[in-house]
Amino acid sequence: MPRTLHAELARLAEVRGISLNQLIVGLLSDSAENGANASPSQDDLSAGARAQRRLDVALTVNLVVLAVVAVVAIALLVVAWRGGF
Repeated sequence: MPRTLHAELARLAEVRGISLNQLIVGLLSDSAENGANASPSQDDLSAGARAQRRLDVALTVNLVVLAVVAVVAIALLVVAWRGGF
């Protein structure tokens, strides 16, 4: 934690009459509650949709590459089994 942030938080904790740890836990709790109650913005939704689309494309490409490798491996096994090598 940067020293300046630590100093600010320590000063705020002293003003409130609580420990630094209590202050930090309270601030984090408030932030988590506010974040959980906030509805996602349109930008957040479209970013999520883009990320899902990229994941779908990556998985599809991965599946196609795996299928091609499997076909090549089977062809090589057949050739080797027939004594071609």
